[in-house]
Amino acid sequence: MKRIISITIFTVMSLIFLSLNATAGCSGGCCGEITSVYHTIHGDDDITIYVIIKNTGSSFCSYRVDLYNEWDYRLMSFPLIGYIYLFPNEETTVFFTTTGLFPPFKLPDLGIEYTVNLTCAGCTSELDSVTKNVVPEGCRDYLGVNCVEVGKEIGDDAGNKVKCEGGGSCIINCEIKEGNCYCSLIHTCVGECVNKSEEREEPFCMFYPDFVCDGNFSCADNSTPTTSCSTVDECKIRCADACGKLTNCSDNCEACCLGETCMKTTYSSDERYACLNSCFGVCNMRKIICDIEGLLRAVAIWVAIVLFTFHSFKFLVYSGDPEARRKAKLGMLYVILGLLLFMIAIPLINYLYGGTRFVCYYSG
Repeated sequence: MKRIISITIFTVMSLIFLSLNATAGCSGGCCGEITSVYHTIHGDDDITIYVIIKNTGSSFCSYRVDLYNEWDYRLMSFPLIGYIYLFPNEETTVFFTTTGLFPPFKLPDLGIEYTVNLTCAGCTSELDSVTKNVVPEGCRDYLGVNCVEVGKEIGDDAGNKVKCEGGGSCIINCEIKEGNCYCSLIHTCVGECVNKSEEREEPFCMFYPDFVCDGNFSCADNSTPTTSCSTVDECKIRCADACGKLTNCSDNCEACCLGETCMKTTYSSDERYACLNSCFGVCNMRKIICDIEGLLRAVAIWVAIVLFTFHSFKFLVYSGDPEARRKAKLGMLYVILGLLLFMIAIPLINYLYGGTRFVCYYSG
């Protein structure tokens, strides 16, 4: 395909209609507003249109956003099935992606014109139309910029800047919003950012198969497991997951994982979820093993008591038979040795399975 800057412009008007459907009937409490529409260009002539919709009413309502062309032919809907459900004052972002060939849709002058049609009993009907300007060529220049210096700023013609935090390389994406060019940070790489390769046209972060979770990536107990990742956000999640697998918990899993393994205060909600998910998995498996070991331990002790009592009885009864007394003494000794070996085998198996972190706790 030709580059986006050489696309033949079709004067096709693209309309976005907002359809409102109240979950409990339209009683005046369901109103809506499209607060923003913008788009990004990626690949050659692939275009993604983003629509931010907000529930401006007073009820919990459902919505659907439709994309039409100038002949009122609906090209796409979001969602495909069902509706978007929003609480009062809640907003969400929906998106439509087109290649210019399917669906048959072109941006006039590389811009977007949309119409919002709001009709609902109790709400004032509105008809707003906004045309977005041409995408500045400067936006494309910043795609995949390497920020190799701490605090390096990437700017554009409109004066908007993105500052790279942390000192690693990063990937910058620029898009058109409110008629201006906005650049934003997509990913901060933990290592090198590659602008282009034979396999991939768009910039990407180098993948590190042996990333050490050190520093800000370390666990709550300062452990530094090794994982595989490429971006800062991805590595944080992977490291939190790896930390959860290093848990000492084997009983009362929820309280233990929340209070010890995943108690790191700097965890985001996604990191904490990843840590808890892996911690619960390991802890629950250990709890099952510990319950089985506890049952076997109890059975072994009762069997040892029965056998020891039996051989003790023989030792006392056959007082006049030296050979029988000798066998009874050996029987008692074997029972004691067998029980000791069994008790030693259990923690040894735990150590081989989970190292020093695997300790079973028995109540009673």
